[in-house]
Amino acid sequence: MDTDSQKTVVQRDLDLPARTDESSYLVVLSGTAIGRMFKVEPGMHRMGRAAHVDIVLDDPGVSRVHARLVVGDDGAVDIEDLDSTNGTFVNDLRVRRARLRDGDKIRIGTVTILKFAHRNALEAEFQRHLYDSVTRDALTGLYNKRYFEEDLERAMAHARRHHEDLVLGLFDLDHFKRINDTHGHPTGDAVLEFVASVLAHNARSEDTVCRVGGEEFAVVMRACSLGDAEAAGERFRRAVEVATFERGDVRLSLTISVGLAAFDRNAHVERANLYEAADRALYAAKRAGRNCVRLAAD
Repeated sequence: MDTDSQKTVVQRDLDLPARTDESSYLVVLSGTAIGRMFKVEPGMHRMGRAAHVDIVLDDPGVSRVHARLVVGDDGAVDIEDLDSTNGTFVNDLRVRRARLRDGDKIRIGTVTILKFAHRNALEAEFQRHLYDSVTRDALTGLYNKRYFEEDLERAMAHARRHHEDLVLGLFDLDHFKRINDTHGHPTGDAVLEFVASVLAHNARSEDTVCRVGGEEFAVVMRACSLGDAEAAGERFRRAVEVATFERGDVRLSLTISVGLAAFDRNAHVERANLYEAADRALYAAKRAGRNCVRLAAD
């Protein structure tokens, strides 16, 4: 399409009336974090790959500051390309600026497709529940293994591009089989919920805490040196150790073993490489008697 035609399309879109009875959202249809929903409030919202933008999209084809949404007080939403490398497309039309309509599909980068939608509060809550059902562990409420794998991929890609520190921590609840065998699976489930809450409470806001197996948990620690991660691992370990579990007449002292591995952009080409390094450190902690922290370099 030539420039004049494109301007005509954009101008026609800008003349569309805004919806005022519902809130506006972007829903990820393709790329990382499929199903995630971003609420679009009045004001300006920058989108891109950089950590400091309002809507972070971790796609190598997305520019650091790729585009922005401009939301008027009347609820009208325009998208504006910010001289990105690969362009911003609305319904397969490359645009400089366009008024978004309910159901529009926005493509930026190489794999990221977003859907613009007007939703009332009930629909938005349903979307959030749907996203949680895909990404959250039903028992503990932590992120599940699927989300963990996607998040670790994103964190590794970001650390590689920006030369930032990244540490993966794996945590195993010690002697969990004994708890199940002695007190039953309902108590075992309650113990897992309890440990999950302790880990989540002691994590930083930038950490991603996940349940990745029966009694195994993982924490993705962004912008964290191995030395700081070791201190954090010890904090997690100690928090579980001092927090006595009680359920009915059952009272248990719990411990965890912790394995930590720092991301090495040369050695850890794939997600599995970093996971295996942390897993080896975890088993070193178990061999050392459990209830301790070990580093992959130990």
